[in-house]
Amino acid sequence: MSNPFRGSDVAVDNISSEDLEAFDVFMKEKMEKLQETFAEMDAIAATGDEALWEERFGYMSKPHALPDGDTLLTTGVELPYSFCQLCSKIFAEDIQNSNSWIPAISDRYPHHDCLENLHSAASSGCPLCRLLWMNIANNFSFTSGQSFDKQSSSKIPFQYLTYSISKEKNNPLQTYLLNFVYTGNDAGNNYDKVRKLQLCIIPKSDPQYVLHGGPVAPNTASDSTFAFAAACIQTCEQMHSKCSKASSNTWKPTRLIDIGPAGERVEPKLLLTLNIADPISYASLSHRWGSAKMFQLTSKNLECLQLEIPLQELSKVFQDAFVACKKLGMRYIWIDSLCIIQDDSQDWGKEAARMKDVYSHAKFNISATGAMTGDDGLFFDREAIALEPFVFDLSQSERSTTWKPGSYRLLDPSMWSSNVSRAALNQRGWVLQERVLARRILHFCGEQLFFECHELDACEMFAKGLPTSRIFRYRDLGASSNGHFKRPD
Repeated sequence: MSNPFRGSDVAVDNISSEDLEAFDVFMKEKMEKLQETFAEMDAIAATGDEALWEERFGYMSKPHALPDGDTLLTTGVELPYSFCQLCSKIFAEDIQNSNSWIPAISDRYPHHDCLENLHSAASSGCPLCRLLWMNIANNFSFTSGQSFDKQSSSKIPFQYLTYSISKEKNNPLQTYLLNFVYTGNDAGNNYDKVRKLQLCIIPKSDPQYVLHGGPVAPNTASDSTFAFAAACIQTCEQMHSKCSKASSNTWKPTRLIDIGPAGERVEPKLLLTLNIADPISYASLSHRWGSAKMFQLTSKNLECLQLEIPLQELSKVFQDAFVACKKLGMRYIWIDSLCIIQDDSQDWGKEAARMKDVYSHAKFNISATGAMTGDDGLFFDREAIALEPFVFDLSQSERSTTWKPGSYRLLDPSMWSSNVSRAALNQRGWVLQERVLARRILHFCGEQLFFECHELDACEMFAKGLPTSRIFRYRDLGASSNGHFKRPD
């Protein structure tokens, strides 16, 4: 079956509706051929003829053997690592290398034809489909959990997936990029949106990918998550001159929230710092106000909040921020709605002028990056694949020259941009100011904790810093040539 677009130079961002409709026909034809292959696989598997299976399909990738009991962590479900049939097919074909970051439509091959099928494969344990599903869900602020809600997922403009292969240039090791494109009919039947995402397949022996190691806790409130946060803060304090010189031990905000010493269960209260001579170390918080009514500091409750702040009246983000401070040994935190008198324009004007100092002098800033509302909190359940890349082995294939034999890791190179840069919180103007001014930021995201300072960007998966490879250079507001977020010296 020939591809009518083979050899054309149609770029992904300039595809006409006529091209897409024609390519849709081509993909349906190819999907029919894939179904024939799958039917043959099922028939041979039913006979139990291992020799015939090896002869016909032995070239396909074999899942990496896991330790006994090691499964993909999900909500109440244990799933084994195993490629679905479509993903196995990727490693079976002799796929043309596109040699482009945005491959032409002629270089693309069909994948899942609807969102429900993609979710089904992800829920069945296919690691590649799980990463695709998590990426799409993140981009549309849609839950990546086990249940599939057709009504909620209808907001995701998805018609079908295609993929292509390209290779990282100037890398002596064989690093592949799986370039996925999914199209949607946002307005009737017009194919007006083409969205791209990438996964990378990296040799396990590549030394630049230093992974966290150790077990993966099923929630971002785990001790291992906070051990990573504490280590990043300590390293930054001791070794990063750019981050340390922005601080002054003598400056302090007008008001702080006192959550009590570590290890003690006390009610939080508002602290006035005017008559405190000693230096105060504190954290700050970046969060979305949202449309829901939020408990605030006012001229009417100013005195009573100095005795006690009613914890039950606070949003889950605020309560979780107190938990995070306790775990990191921080007694004081600054939160705008609780430290600025909201119904006093004079106080508001005075404190707004001090915002630069509030964030630049905080020891670290807690960012509710993964929360859409205050009720979401900072902590989320997660899957092991978010931190522990799937490892698989490719054997020599007689039918494909695309892949070299070896052991590979499957990674999402857009983890920073999809979790941090494109997070709803970081699209707000005032949060950009907070992010630029803060010396250290703990981004509590849906899958893992990300750390950001003037000299380092890291996450739980890459605790020593994100890889320097070109494929991991994320785009961000004001990003410098090496991908790091620019801040004033």
